[in-house]
Amino acid sequence: MRIAINEYDDLNHSQNTIPDFIRYCQECGVEYKLVDAYDKDIVSQIRDCDIFLWVPGVDSVSNKLLTASLLRAIESMDVLVYPNFSTGWHHDNKIAESFYLDANNAPIPKYWTFFEREKALNWARKEAVFPLVAKLKSGSGSNNVRLIKTQGDAVSYIKRMFGKGISPSVNIFFKASTHYKAARGNWGEMKKRIARVPEFLRRYFKSRELPNEKGYVYFQEFIPNDGYDIRIVVVNEKISFCTRPVRKNDFRASGGGTTENRKELVPENVLVTARNFAQKLGMQKVAFDFVIDNRTGEGKIIEMCCEFPHAGGIVGAGGYWDFDFNWHEGELDPSRELIDMLIKMKT
Repeated sequence: MRIAINEYDDLNHSQNTIPDFIRYCQECGVEYKLVDAYDKDIVSQIRDCDIFLWVPGVDSVSNKLLTASLLRAIESMDVLVYPNFSTGWHHDNKIAESFYLDANNAPIPKYWTFFEREKALNWARKEAVFPLVAKLKSGSGSNNVRLIKTQGDAVSYIKRMFGKGISPSVNIFFKASTHYKAARGNWGEMKKRIARVPEFLRRYFKSRELPNEKGYVYFQEFIPNDGYDIRIVVVNEKISFCTRPVRKNDFRASGGGTTENRKELVPENVLVTARNFAQKLGMQKVAFDFVIDNRTGEGKIIEMCCEFPHAGGIVGAGGYWDFDFNWHEGELDPSRELIDMLIKMKT
């Protein structure tokens, strides 16, 4: 058994899972080799391997260009890849996520996607009910998410998206204010966030290569909730979670840097949905972000992704549910679980 791990990404990024893959292999005595997916002979490098691990990004043009074509090619060699097609084809594309979830009858907010300016404007002026949530198809941490409160807001947003568009790159002021508010009054937490400034700057300058998003609009129904979302992670028939309070004077929770593990906030319908749709969609590893509709108590999936930060949030849950919803004490490491699962599938 030999595992190829792509190492080109920023190994010093605090949210990069590649070091977790490497550590697992070292601790468990699994043979592995590091490869650079941008090498001209990358296919030859992986040919003698059984598994290939790749971390798809959101801020890199080159990563986005290479991900699908390389992974599909490697899969054709009878090499088990992460993410496989079902797990990764919709990565960092909220429109694709909505289509995939909707096609499989998952509980999601209503959504509206337009690729023609006049149709979008006509809908906004005659049919739309506000508030709405507008999202770019790419981006993480709520960076490209905004609340559209009025018809005028919607019309302005549509005209911009069918004009010069909006940059999907990391917004320095948004990110800085978010982390300042989350850490305010806690000097220890503030120092941790200041220490991450260099990695944020690397990410910012890399994301500036991305072209403006334009030529479409994507709106999502605003779900009234009680001020938090729930991230549910499913991997290797295990389920863990974290809860994330919304920012002060905001409606967004993702990217705020504040996670909690309030198990009492996780209703059973959310666990059932996460288990069922992780299986139905064929996801090797997935994080579903839910909001609880406070009118009905139903959890709605607002986004999903295969790559997410493990430290603090999920690892801090102190345990996990099995697929029968029995709780087990002990840390769940998503990277370790993923590799365990892939090795079992290959042997």
